[in-house]
Amino acid sequence: MSLRVTVRAGRVEFDLELDDSPVTTQIDRLVPFEGTCKLWGEDMNFPLPTRVDVGGARGSMSVNTGDVAYCPADATLRIYFGRTPFSGMEQPMPHKSVIVFGRVVGDYQVLQRIEEGARLKISRASSVPG
Repeated sequence: MSLRVTVRAGRVEFDLELDDSPVTTQIDRLVPFEGTCKLWGEDMNFPLPTRVDVGGARGSMSVNTGDVAYCPADATLRIYFGRTPFSGMEQPMPHKSVIVFGRVVGDYQVLQRIEEGARLKISRASSVPG
């Protein structure tokens, strides 16, 4: 099952399209929820209300800008929108192994307007384009 959710932080709003995966199935059970934004370079992350059972999914140290990932090591949802402190070139690099399970819909550069400590509200998207 794929899932589209909306993330709101003050006046900034964007959608995430989450893949058909065990992680998405469990995120679906948590929606709606809130979290506090932390930034690690251009990696926006926040703790989930509970740990996610990733099943047999294997983590990776490879992500792209616009990717949405779950980090089992610290139970955080992570959204990559540019370089991180571990980046070698333009490609972001996670701090620990993550499971990529979605993408930002549209222009992920909107995330640059979100500040550390912002309150994030995650809910089902109001409409999904056909």
